[in-house]
Amino acid sequence: MKSVPRHSSRCWKKHHLIDDLSKALVRSACSAAIDWPGNLYLAFNMAPDQLLSGDLPDWIAALAAEIRYPLDRLQIEITEGSLACDSEQAHATLRRLDALGISISIDDFGTGYSSLARLEAFPFRTLKIDARFVRGIEEDQAKRRIAAAVIGLGQSLGMTIVAEGVETRAEETILRHLGCTMGQGWLYGRGIPARDAEAMRSRFRSGKTATPSLDASPFQQLHQLRTLYEQAPVGLCFLDMQFRYVRTNDAFASMHGMSAKELEGRTADDIMDGPLLDRFKALLGQTLDRALPPQDFKIDDRDFRVFAQKVVDVGGDVIGISIVSIDTTQQNLLLEHVTLSEQHYRQMIELGPNIAWAANALGVVDYMSPSVDDPPDDTLQHRIERWYATMHPVDRLRVRAEWLYWIPSGRPFRTSFRILWRDGLYRWVESRAHPKFGPDGSVDRWCGLICDLPIDLTSAGPRNAAGLELIGADTINARTDQGAQSAPDPMHLLFEGISASEAPIAIFAPNDRLVIASSAFREIYDLQPGEQTFQSIIKHCHAKKRGVLVEAKDIDQWLGMATAKRRSQTHRKFQIDSVDGRWFWALETTFNEGWIILTMTDMTALKKTEADLRLARDAALHLAETDALTGLHSRRAIMGYFEDCLTSASPTATVSIAIIDIDHFKHINDHYGHDVGDVVLAEFGANCRRMFRDSDWIGRVGGEEFLLVMPNTSEASARKALERFADFVKRIAYKELGGRHVTFSAGLTEHTLGDTVQDTYKKADKALYEAKTSGRDRISTPDRRRGSAARSSASQ
Repeated sequence: MKSVPRHSSRCWKKHHLIDDLSKALVRSACSAAIDWPGNLYLAFNMAPDQLLSGDLPDWIAALAAEIRYPLDRLQIEITEGSLACDSEQAHATLRRLDALGISISIDDFGTGYSSLARLEAFPFRTLKIDARFVRGIEEDQAKRRIAAAVIGLGQSLGMTIVAEGVETRAEETILRHLGCTMGQGWLYGRGIPARDAEAMRSRFRSGKTATPSLDASPFQQLHQLRTLYEQAPVGLCFLDMQFRYVRTNDAFASMHGMSAKELEGRTADDIMDGPLLDRFKALLGQTLDRALPPQDFKIDDRDFRVFAQKVVDVGGDVIGISIVSIDTTQQNLLLEHVTLSEQHYRQMIELGPNIAWAANALGVVDYMSPSVDDPPDDTLQHRIERWYATMHPVDRLRVRAEWLYWIPSGRPFRTSFRILWRDGLYRWVESRAHPKFGPDGSVDRWCGLICDLPIDLTSAGPRNAAGLELIGADTINARTDQGAQSAPDPMHLLFEGISASEAPIAIFAPNDRLVIASSAFREIYDLQPGEQTFQSIIKHCHAKKRGVLVEAKDIDQWLGMATAKRRSQTHRKFQIDSVDGRWFWALETTFNEGWIILTMTDMTALKKTEADLRLARDAALHLAETDALTGLHSRRAIMGYFEDCLTSASPTATVSIAIIDIDHFKHINDHYGHDVGDVVLAEFGANCRRMFRDSDWIGRVGGEEFLLVMPNTSEASARKALERFADFVKRIAYKELGGRHVTFSAGLTEHTLGDTVQDTYKKADKALYEAKTSGRDRISTPDRRRGSAARSSASQ
């Protein structure tokens, strides 16, 4: 509520009426608002001359007492011009008003004699942005910058910020994004008589919050940004519209072999050239037009994935580009190793044909599974005919005769024959089939599989269904159309490839004997010379504490469980840890007759990256929930815990809270400096952690004010804990204060069933106000019978 029009003040001053008019207005307004519910407050403009009068605080306090209007619901608004004289009397008047609990607001800030020294010296609680900086703020970037600076300045000083002249939702939205959460103007309504105020009040929430506003000042944002840049596990930077590096961290600057200090202030042209520079500038230009997917760059033989995003202010104007870079060199190397392992594995599969087939009860083959060489549009009949064509002509007739002879027996079938391989050579394969019986017990289908002959059987020669050695084994590598000399066996070539491979690969026979292993596999398992089995390898690693990590007290029991898992699935994936801290992802593939191929991929770097990201996330959460100066819970964390505590409490549970305020803390800052004030706050926070229980939560809600939440604690028990803490604090002498002690005032209350979090907080806040206005160094609780606060000296 405004008092008198400013253009009339000179006339009233001339006739010595300004004090009388002000008193009449204060009396009238307070009388009309005395019964308004909630915590709405009245604001009055005072003329500069009234600040030079020593009786201004006295007659305001007297009028409020006469009407029984709370002083904490009064606000005095003054302009910057009122303080131009720097009068000691004006300073003393404002100090007395503040001591009474009346808040002081500086009106139309930025349009008069602005002085940061005055903002710091005078007890202002509210700073009002002049309407000329609000009007048209959505189109004018300069006004947005001025408003942001004023909001940040006020928040840095712990002041409430109010924007004047808010007329549109667009202005309101921009101001809210800039950190200003309170406003006045025609958007919310024009001036109305007192009798109509109740109807308007119901349209809005209470005009003055009981809790301090969030600190979103540039000071805090600067340190938050610095912490983020210094501790982020990825590269971060911001470029302005001239593509200058305004802010970077060392992780980003290291891309160019520089530190953040060396990179900041330079342009892309200063540190890059050639195709790399052209591509980077093209990326920046395209980013200003549209959102782009991440781009991959190679700089000095290292791989980076770059995310670029344009940055716009709340009015939509582009102010620069934000870039995040991630070093993907190690990840790409790991992916390359995985790809190579997959290629090795695929080549081994392709070298050994494993073809499923089926036939009807009469033995006519009517299904053949595809191979890697089959065309995509192949038909089943062509596939069957092509397989018959690859069989050696001699074997084709023999196998046909064996098969027709065997069908009536209804027993499993097994034979060997030669097929023409892609290299023009014949190789021996084995074909097996099992009968499938129908409901009447007769065979209605045959299910078969063609695969490479087991290695142990090649020297003895392939066998037919009856187990007799077949002739012609000496022609295993003979060509069809000419009697060429023997060529290397493809299986031998496969074994040589595995031995020379850098990927961890091993083949185990059905009896778990190690047949072949690559050098990488031998290194991981610390393989010893001589014949090895799976059991002997594991026992060696367990006994010597070398190779793979085997955590077992009874190694035989461990091997029994591991052996049961082997060959339990065609493809089995599991983790293997080595003694030296490496981590591998293993794929165990079981083939017919129990042969196993084991391939491994080193995933150590990826796992470490995952752990680093998890630690970075936990550190960020800790920073968000911890007050950096005192080490106590942050405002967000303590208020969230307070709300959760009341929400989850049973109807019979008791929860007490106290708002604690260090006495005369502003005097400490003014007289000894803010550095000493920070020492006092840090020591006070450490003492809070020592003196209160682990189940009690205490956090810093702003400035020198703290919130203590004590679940399952009555008001009487909480008072005793606070009194013990007060006695402890008074025994601490601060050398920075010349050996002086500090005290505190506290507002204490017990949560009442049905009250909201705000209701309980307001009770404690009101009790704190009573403690401070009654002399400080006190613990006050609300007197529920009279609505005032019951006081007790903390020293008693």
